[in-house]
Amino acid sequence: MLKKKSIIISVIFTFALVAFLISYISLNDILTSLSKLSLSFVLLALFFYFLSYLFRTSRFLIFLNKDLSFKQVFPIVCVHNFMNNLLPARLGELSYFYILKKKNINFGKSFTSFAVVRFFDLFVVSLFLFLSLLFVKDIPNSLSPLVPFIATLIGLLLIFLLISPFLYRFFSDKIDGTKNIFFKKLREIYDSLFIIKSKLIIFKLFLFSILIWFSLYSLTYVLLIDLGINFSIWQSIIIISFPLIISALPLHGVGGYGTTEVAWLIPFLAFGLTKEFAIVNGFIIHTFQF
Repeated sequence: MLKKKSIIISVIFTFALVAFLISYISLNDILTSLSKLSLSFVLLALFFYFLSYLFRTSRFLIFLNKDLSFKQVFPIVCVHNFMNNLLPARLGELSYFYILKKKNINFGKSFTSFAVVRFFDLFVVSLFLFLSLLFVKDIPNSLSPLVPFIATLIGLLLIFLLISPFLYRFFSDKIDGTKNIFFKKLREIYDSLFIIKSKLIIFKLFLFSILIWFSLYSLTYVLLIDLGINFSIWQSIIIISFPLIISALPLHGVGGYGTTEVAWLIPFLAFGLTKEFAIVNGFIIHTFQF
């Protein structure tokens, strides 16, 4: 019942927000911007997008390689990300657990692989954003408060990563030998988490996360250039980071529409673009990625 209410609210919210944004632009504005896209840049953007899926699959295989092959995990990653983009309130995340259950992967392994990759996603995007804020000259006043906030977030994530081995041991002592179903599930999670105690595994997770987000930033940067939006690389990373962060929140609308465009609007306005131009190009970039 709660999920049904969440979906209904998300659908209403999406349509209301999209209608509000569209009221500031015209169809001709979108067609004019679309006409700027060239086939060579579109193909290059698609290449980067495809790369990101190869790297995503390789990262999940760190946890699943004993159970599934690359060929089996790749379509799972594709379906999971599509459902994530399509369904409101991040309900698409559940598709990952559903598909792995059908593949006889226990809950501990599916939950751990999901939680760990999301942790590294948050860490890497925060790192990209923080470095960009440091290197950009004359940060807009509206964005300057982000610097201490992102720095604090990165610090907290690093602390959690450092103390995680102690947490593993603590919880292991608590759940060893238990017959309680809940604690048995915790045991499965603990056993799966044991893999990331290896420094090599942590390095691989970090490396694949860097490659994934480098690919995603690159594909969007290519589209920005093709649309005639000429910012520096560091400015572009700041701008691109906003919709990436917003997309991870449960505010995510149907297909991400409305919320993603607002996420483009905030940094575009901060860097001096007009509201109409920002909305039009936000819709175009989001639709291409969808």
